[in-house]
Amino acid sequence: MAGEVIYRLVSAYAHVFFAVYIFMTALEAYKGQTPGKYLKKIRVIKTNGGKISLLESAIRNGGKFFLLLLDVIIGLLFFSKKGYLRFFDYYIEAVIEKMS
Repeated sequence: MAGEVIYRLVSAYAHVFFAVYIFMTALEAYKGQTPGKYLKKIRVIKTNGGKISLLESAIRNGGKFFLLLLDVIIGLLFFSKKGYLRFFDYYIEAVIEKMS
């Protein structure tokens, strides 16, 4: 019974979830910011200062949308000394930068 309710809920809203993922991925790739990052005056950049590509944004957001707990745990355990909080940020060599 509960499994069926969860299945129906997920299947009913999967398209919305996927649309948000695509929207956030495109915004980070082309603007470097999502609406939340814009309000906090931060952006995503490569460690060399350039923009992240659409593929890199998709990889980064894939970790955030689908594997967040695993992404953060691995990042904190193995890569926090290198300045990364998430594994996928380390993988694509991206950092969060405060805007002036």
